[in-house]
Amino acid sequence: MSNWTRREFIQGAAGSLALGAGLGLGGCQQSTAPRTPMAPMDGDPNVVLIMLDTLRADKLGCYGYDRAETSPAFDALASKGVIMDRVVSQCCWTRPSVGSLLTSLHPRTIGLFKEKGEIIHSRHRTLPMILKDNGYHCFGITANPNINSLFNFNQGFDTYVDSSVLFGWMDQEDGTQLRGDKAHLPSANAMFDRVLEHAESGVQGPHYVQVNAMEIHEWYVRNTMIRPEYQNMFTDIGEKYPRYMQSVRQLTDDVAAFTDTLSKVPGWENTLFIIVSDHGEGLDEHQGVDKAKYHGWLLYESQVVVPWILYNPQWTAAQQRIQQPVRLLELAPTVLDYLGIEQHAAMEGHSILPAIKGEVDRVDLPEYFITETHWRNANKIAAYSADWKYFENRTKHQGLPRYELQARGVGECGVRTDQLSRNSEIAVPMKSHIKTWETDHPIATATAPGREMSQDEIDQLEAIGYLPGGDKDAKQD
Repeated sequence: MSNWTRREFIQGAAGSLALGAGLGLGGCQQSTAPRTPMAPMDGDPNVVLIMLDTLRADKLGCYGYDRAETSPAFDALASKGVIMDRVVSQCCWTRPSVGSLLTSLHPRTIGLFKEKGEIIHSRHRTLPMILKDNGYHCFGITANPNINSLFNFNQGFDTYVDSSVLFGWMDQEDGTQLRGDKAHLPSANAMFDRVLEHAESGVQGPHYVQVNAMEIHEWYVRNTMIRPEYQNMFTDIGEKYPRYMQSVRQLTDDVAAFTDTLSKVPGWENTLFIIVSDHGEGLDEHQGVDKAKYHGWLLYESQVVVPWILYNPQWTAAQQRIQQPVRLLELAPTVLDYLGIEQHAAMEGHSILPAIKGEVDRVDLPEYFITETHWRNANKIAAYSADWKYFENRTKHQGLPRYELQARGVGECGVRTDQLSRNSEIAVPMKSHIKTWETDHPIATATAPGREMSQDEIDQLEAIGYLPGGDKDAKQD
């Protein structure tokens, strides 16, 4: 019997899985840590949503990255599940994106725009809230304080574990630290330990588990979360920031090992793993454009095209690669459809399960996908089509024109690669769509921490068109 701790087991398994994938073996024989038996479930699948914060799709092997093996264990996992080829996030930073993902509503509809002073209102039904109402025991844990309980992201959970390490702009409370040289955000493996403890606790299922991992987000932080065995990788493959790639390799190894470990716990063999990112990272790949290193400021592919994998070791889909572009808005409806639970009426997304099951070639989705950001002093909105992207940059931004049209798959560099003057006929319907879409999606009033709107206030705002359900032709801000 192994004397390893869970964390040592996961890390050891990560190395084994990565080695096996690199050799084309897809894994190898592993030690098994002691497990506490758990009563079998009645047959409803467990659901585990793992958000890999700040992960770009194009840096993964299963999404076409070919400079080096940045994610071999993860690629092996993805090959056994379902890969969504092209996924567009509805925002390029965490809180609006995650709020949108969990509600299947656009960020402006749920009133999430800025870092400070905005929470998700409890009137918006999130995926964990719906699952709890349908008999699921919900456990959540986050390394990103942007979705701590302070911002109401704990709603629907039986247990929700906040990050005790906060960003510098946040107010400290007892038992918390500010991120700095002596404190970094919780590691993925520490959170996976907590999930395994929960899985072994004997709490009856079915279970919904939600994890937000921050290793990739923290690639640039001096007090690195990258373990020593990964710190010399990818220094000679032509990447400007190898530490980003190191963090991708470490976290994808850890996730692949965790899914393998958890699915072997009694009662967890039938588990749907949903592995996704909320947004990407610029990595200075947009020559001549200011603020192109991180995220939040731009709506280019590097920041809003993200991975999304579905995997259940007991389930094989008819279509294992979905080539039709989709949005993160489709995630919650797809999960509910998989579980046989009715989609909430307010949700804007569409289940893509019929395509995954091979019942249809394509599901009915809008021609244009909207994504926008109000990060700090940014104000940008974009429409993504199958082959083009049209951007409206409503605040000044060095290197960007007021309006721009960019081709799919071409590294966008603002005015340098703008195609608007040469292909204005393509932009016309996209511009028109944004105008109509904004009329149909009035900007909701943000909710401050500690105070939610009364029903009277909600009714008044709906009556004048500031919240969904009211007069959509009313004047907007």
